Parts: sequence; C-alpha cells; structure tokens
Amino acid sequence: MTSQQHSPSVAIFINSDINDSLIAMKTSLQAVSCRVDFIAVSALSKAVKPHDIKWLNSSSELQQYDLIIYQYDCYFSTIASWLSHYDGKLMIQYDDDIALSNLRAYHHATARVRQLELERQYFAEWVQINYRRVFWLAGSTTAANHLTGWGVRNSIDNMAIVPHFMKFEEGKYACERNNKQSVCGSILVAGPYMPDTGHIMIIDIIKDYLESISQNVRLQFVGKTYSELSVYKEELNTHIRQCGLEPYIQLKSSDEPIELEAFMNADIMLSMDNYQQYSTEQLHAQAMGLPVVTFNHSEHIHTVARSLDPAINDTTIREDLVLSGYRNISRNYTFEGIEQTFLSSVITALRQ
Repeated sequence: MTSQQHSPSVAIFINSDINDSLIAMKTSLQAVSCRVDFIAVSALSKAVKPHDIKWLNSSSELQQYDLIIYQYDCYFSTIASWLSHYDGKLMIQYDDDIALSNLRAYHHATARVRQLELERQYFAEWVQINYRRVFWLAGSTTAANHLTGWGVRNSIDNMAIVPHFMKFEEGKYACERNNKQSVCGSILVAGPYMPDTGHIMIIDIIKDYLESISQNVRLQFVGKTYSELSVYKEELNTHIRQCGLEPYIQLKSSDEPIELEAFMNADIMLSMDNYQQYSTEQLHAQAMGLPVVTFNHSEHIHTVARSLDPAINDTTIREDLVLSGYRNISRNYTFEGIEQTFLSSVITALRQ
C-alpha cells in the first residue's frame, strides 16, 4: 500500500452518522496511500448527516473500489441489497448493541425488542450466507462470540478484534488534579442506564459506605437514557429514595459523550467489570489518570464499600490504581496499536 500507482481504492460505507472512529479509520488508510471515500446510498440521505460524502445512485458504482468497509448499524437490509451486487473485497465491523435481555425485562420496550430481533435475525442469516467473502472486525470479545456463533471462523485470516479508535486526554487528570481530593469524596459512575450494569449494586455500596465511614461522599451517575428503558431509571430513583440517599446521589442523563468536567471533578470512578466488552468511559478515565475502582457482581457489597475510602484518600492506593489504568491503555487501547491491527486486517482482506 505504498505505491501510488497501485494504491487501493477503499470505500467506507455510511448509513448514519460519521463518528470519530470512522474519521480516524479514513485518515489511517490515507496515510498509507490508500484512496478513500465515505460513500452513502442516496435513498438513506435523511438518515445520514451532512459530511464529505460521495452519494451513490446505483450499486454498479461500488465496483470501482477494491475494498468496502462497513460499520454495522441500522438500515442493514438496504446496505445488504447493495453489497449483494458487489464483487470486490468486504470488511465489516460489528459491535454488540443493547443486550436484548436488558430490554425484554420491560414491557414498554416490546416494539423495540421486536425490531432488534428482526434486525439481528436478518444480519445473522446474512452472515451465515456471506461469511466466507468478508473479513470481520469485531469490536469486542462479545461481538466476536456472536459472529462465531453465526458461523464465522475465528482465525487471523478471517477475523480480528479491533476496538474503535479513541482519542484520549492522556494524563490530564493526573497532571491537573495532582492528588488533590475533594472536601466531600466525589465518585463518578459513567455509562448508559441499562440493567445488569451495576447501578443498583452501586447504590447499595454507597449506602454501606456511609453507614461505616465517617466521610460523606457525592455520587454522580452520568449516561445515556434509552427511551425504552426509562422505567429502569425510575427504578433507580425509587431505590435511592428508599435507601435515604437523595442528598448524596445525582442521576444525570446525556446523549453526548461524558464531559471532561465530570471526570476532572471526581476523586474516583466506580465501575462494574465486564470482562468481554470494554467501557469507553472507563478507558477515558484510565487514560487521563483518574483512579478507577472496579468490582464484579459476585463481590460482597461491604467488601467493595470498604475499598472506596483508601481509593479516595490514600495516595499510594490512588497511584496504584492510576498505574493499573495506564497499563491497561498501553497494552490494549493505544491509537497506534488499534491502527496497526486495523491496517494489518485491511492488508489481509485485500490479499484474500
């Protein structure tokens, strides 16, 4: 991919918004002399936000590209009908979406569950038919497990686990806060409001902490509220009231990425471990040097509660947590590492 004469022509197929990861993907390909276009189907013009996009009116226009990269999202049936007329190389990035088990617990989400089930079924059937002609980028271990369950062979010439490209504020918290704790311990919990993400357990942890430790704390939940799961957030508010924790806990909704200020004002982040899927918010916290305390659902509430005090107040413990976070980023989530795996996958896909 170094000779201009033989530079591969690559298209990144868009069917919704162009996110930072897709922009980084395009930039990385251009840096190794690929010719890259963002393309979209004219029929989906209302779903795609304005950008530097090449609009296609016929599937025959796809044939000019050596490789098409598609980040799985909604409207896949429309995209699939176009891809069926394309004879070149395909690369599809798949990420696990909202767990259907989370939605099925709420009758308000029945219509959304049905829609997701139909989309998932269509995609699974498409994968089973087309898996041989596609190189797969799985966004996480969970996503890779889904793909292998649908028939995709998990080998280096067929699939790679590649997280999204992420821009970090490296070391910003550690440099600017310099171990200065708040007068009242401030704890941040960041991520979407969904069942099985530890919110109820975290509320119980804070209740136990306040009953056993003299220092007060302020806990802030920040994340996206899905309309189908609004009842879940109401359940959290009810549990907070029943525990008598209203003065100590705030629930904030945001459809946008978590603001930098929320990280900078916290003493620690508290997060339940998900061993198969990373938390974007947790990675941003670790990269900037905010101490992150993780726990799993099987741990005793009192044990986790007792770990919060040293994480907030003990300089040595805080430094250990920061170093642990830096190690996780450097080993698994650096821009350079993600870029290298992605470009190696592109080379493999083009050679198939």
